[in-house]
Amino acid sequence: MTSRSAVPCNSWLAVALMVATLALSTTTSKASEIKSPTAIESWRTAFIAQSASQGVSRRFLIGELKRFAPDPEIIALSTRQPELRQPIGDYIATRVSTRITEGQARLAANRQLLERITATFGVPGEILIAIWGLETTYGTNLGRHDVIRSLATLASANGRRAAFWARQLLAACRIAEARPPRLPRLVGSWAGAIGHTQFIPTTFEAFAVDFDGDAIADLSDSHADALASAANYLKLSGWPVAPDPQTPSVAIEVRAGPTFEWSNAGRKRFAEADVWRTRDVRRSDGTPLPQTGRFAFIAPQGAHGPQFLVTPAFNALLRYNNAVPYALAVTYLAEAIADRPDIAHPWRAERPLTRNQRKMVQERLVARGYDTGGIDGILGDKSAAAIRNVQRRHGQTPDGHANAAVLKLLAHRGFPHLGEET
Repeated sequence: MTSRSAVPCNSWLAVALMVATLALSTTTSKASEIKSPTAIESWRTAFIAQSASQGVSRRFLIGELKRFAPDPEIIALSTRQPELRQPIGDYIATRVSTRITEGQARLAANRQLLERITATFGVPGEILIAIWGLETTYGTNLGRHDVIRSLATLASANGRRAAFWARQLLAACRIAEARPPRLPRLVGSWAGAIGHTQFIPTTFEAFAVDFDGDAIADLSDSHADALASAANYLKLSGWPVAPDPQTPSVAIEVRAGPTFEWSNAGRKRFAEADVWRTRDVRRSDGTPLPQTGRFAFIAPQGAHGPQFLVTPAFNALLRYNNAVPYALAVTYLAEAIADRPDIAHPWRAERPLTRNQRKMVQERLVARGYDTGGIDGILGDKSAAAIRNVQRRHGQTPDGHANAAVLKLLAHRGFPHLGEET
């Protein structure tokens, strides 16, 4: 039994052509690669000319780049970075379980420092310790790559993010030129992240602070500066200034009841606690929701996985690393370090869709007449609304969650029939 979608018959061909064109364009983007020596020299000359008036001296730039040769290892690492294909529960478990004991020891050893940082920036100590643990395993893995060479390699390559890497390189040069001569060269990750809490250079310039009083923000050799800088970053990214002491700082595990309207889900759809009670949301352990506080409802695996009410602090964590699994891993680890109850509802053994698969979901929705806001692999509110519509048509819980089952549901004998619902 089929029903017509919103696409008029005479628009089907146009939609098909648009989908095909977008699909082709997403598969032909050029990967990063090392340019010829002549092209490298042209890039170096242009970069120095454009950057010398932006807070770094021409002399420093020439000194740093005159012998520059791209690092093939950096190119290999940048092109082999896989999308997160690990089930979210496995991702969290493998990053949290091995860091709890050391995290508790670090929390105890740095208690006075953390109390001062919390008093200044409002971010709990266990959150900062959790970030430290996830980013560099408490400083045991700061990275081994020369930051300026790594970023120059990426900026000079033919990658689609060359302009981004050029901004990072310029910032790294400003940071390096301003550093006291006694400090060693900047060393970090293959992508130029620096220090115990892994700040990329532009983030370093915007948020790094001197907290140990030596007049230099040093995230590699000063635990105080690194942890305080992370706290400053979170504060300026929207961490609640004075959260209610009765309200968890980041997340509460909940369950949505049978009358819950899934269009209210989303990490930016905040409402007061009493509103969530009227929307049929309850704590998983049966205890009452907080009396006060603003929360948003998220369900990373839809109706059948763990569900949370999150505070604005959750979105601040996403500013630090824009991945929901990362923000949840920080939350889980912080709760474990502080010896608070673990999340109860089990995660599903469900692999997240790749970016290409997410694009395929959008292509198939567009072919059925839905507006997804584009075919870019970013499943926002419009894509979720379209998925909910499809789920309702098939008698499923309309949670808007895109997974392999939804991708399969959208397939109608291979490529979807334009203008039809299966």
